[in-house]
Amino acid sequence: MYDTIYSKFNKKDIKALPTVTFPGRIITIMTEGEAERAVNYLLAGDIVGVDTETKPSFRRGEQHKVALLQASNRDTCFSLQAQFDRNNTCYQTVP
Repeated sequence: MYDTIYSKFNKKDIKALPTVTFPGRIITIMTEGEAERAVNYLLAGDIVGVDTETKPSFRRGEQHKVALLQASNRDTCFSLQAQFDRNNTCYQTVP
């Protein structure tokens, strides 16, 4: 079986797709302890999905650090927002 890989998508086709929402809990991680509990919870499940968000880049070669990390199983999504210091060390999560 071969899948088709598309490099462009028709905007009308995209608009025609049904809206999908996550039916489970969304939890914002604020502390190291909450992060540890979230990892343990996710590892106990049968599937994990991960998504990251970064500031967009508009110039060639421009890169940005991950600003938001989301990890989810079938019923719970954990969200972690990161802040970096001047040395590019992640030092804090924020709500």
